Amino acid sequence: MGIHEQAPPEVLFVVPRFHTNLIGWLQGLTKLGVTYKVIVQTFGKSEDHSVCIPEKIDPKEDYFKITIPSSEFLVQSRRLLKLIQDKKPQLIIFRFEMNLTSVILLVNIIFSRTAFVIYQQWPIDEKRILKRVIRFLISKTLRVPMITPVLSLDSTWVCDSLELNRTSVPHFVPFGMPIRKSISYIEPLLPNTSSIKFLSIGKFQSRKNHLETIKMLMDNSNFSESDSTFEIIGEISNEEHHHIYSEVKNFIELNALDKRIVISVNRNPSEVLSKIKECDVFLMMSDSEPASISNLESMSFGKPVIIKSRNGTANYLKHGKGGFIVSSSKEFHESLNYFFEHPEFIAECNHFNLSFVKEFLDPETIAQKLLNIGGYTLTL
Repeated sequence: MGIHEQAPPEVLFVVPRFHTNLIGWLQGLTKLGVTYKVIVQTFGKSEDHSVCIPEKIDPKEDYFKITIPSSEFLVQSRRLLKLIQDKKPQLIIFRFEMNLTSVILLVNIIFSRTAFVIYQQWPIDEKRILKRVIRFLISKTLRVPMITPVLSLDSTWVCDSLELNRTSVPHFVPFGMPIRKSISYIEPLLPNTSSIKFLSIGKFQSRKNHLETIKMLMDNSNFSESDSTFEIIGEISNEEHHHIYSEVKNFIELNALDKRIVISVNRNPSEVLSKIKECDVFLMMSDSEPASISNLESMSFGKPVIIKSRNGTANYLKHGKGGFIVSSSKEFHESLNYFFEHPEFIAECNHFNLSFVKEFLDPETIAQKLLNIGGYTLTL
């Protein structure tokens, strides 16, 4: 694909839903003067539409899903193709997933005869054979650029993997993240360690490990014997969420922890950011997380992070500098204890994470890279 030196193109995102991790890219495109639209298959419960109001492919259905055989198959396919033709984008960024709907959407995008980029959240060093085969077939048959914000699932810091970063196929395009406060600002040292405010964000799903995190905190003497608190901000939008929420709530009530452990449900995006700003340390203890964004939002406020290693964005964090990457309860307790025993480390993490976000996750720089991969370099 050649590079077009011209005015900013019109960009269309086709994604399952409007996830928060899109916002940094969109903010960067806005700064570059790029016009964009977002088409989604469904709306989520707690989405941030402050930068863009997405449009559903099928406004009549809660979730756009193509099945074969289906009487709606051709109707749905034509609906997407017409949407693309109506928007008249010069570049499409399409999120590809492992399902039939993605395949049919991809076919329609090909028929639209518009330049496009395939966006995945699979690691560049993907180990699973099926995904590697699918990636190979797509790249060889379609010969279109592919991008991912996930470099690797190991704990090597992204900045220590710059060679892979530069030469990778697919291209590595990190999530953009605006810095939330001045780089010169450093959190004051805690006067004591009797009240550290911990925060976690995630839907009430079993893999988010909310209950397990509470139990580990209460088993930690530094936490349990102090006045420290832990707040969970979660989403409830289906039966599984209700079930997990009830388990967590019942545990808190049975153990009289309501003054130490707080649950907030379905908060709007501005409230979530306010909670991040108020906390001291952010916890992300979920399992098999494809590419979480709340840990990056916390880093953009300079917050230290403790995160589990099996997370697509865990290695955006520099272990021992901006917080800790852990893979066991033993490592979690060691990390927790370090914050209690070395309160000055919170200030050190603050400076390090703000510096990293400013240098590595700048939305405008990342958006320019995204356009370059799509074949556009701007002459503004």
